[in-house]
Amino acid sequence: MSKEKEQPLILVVYMDRQLMYDHESIGIISESMKEVLDNKGVNAITYFVPTDGQEKIECINPVIATDEQIERIDKMIKDIEKSFDIGHDLTQDLEGSAIKPFKGDD
Repeated sequence: MSKEKEQPLILVVYMDRQLMYDHESIGIISESMKEVLDNKGVNAITYFVPTDGQEKIECINPVIATDEQIERIDKMIKDIEKSFDIGHDLTQDLEGSAIKPFKGDD
C-alpha cells in the first residue's frame, strides 16, 4: 500500500454554530458525507467545527504538507479534540488553531 493511501486526507468542516446544535441535522450531514467519501474510496478523517463566521470546508493533504504545515495541522487537530471536551474554556487565545484561524486564513 502506498503512503498516499495510508495517510488520510483531513477534512475540517466549519458549520454554523446553530446548525451544530441540531443533532438530527448534523447526523444526516455527517452520514451523507461519510457515504460519499466511502463510495469514492477516499481515505479521510472529518472534523466538524462550529463557526459564527463563514461556513467552509478545508481539505488538508498530509502527504504533500511541509514539516511546518504538519506542526500546524497537529496543533489544529489537538485544538479540535480539546474543544469538544466537556468544560473546556473556548475563550482563551487560540490563534493559529481550528478555533481561531491564523490571520489571513479567514
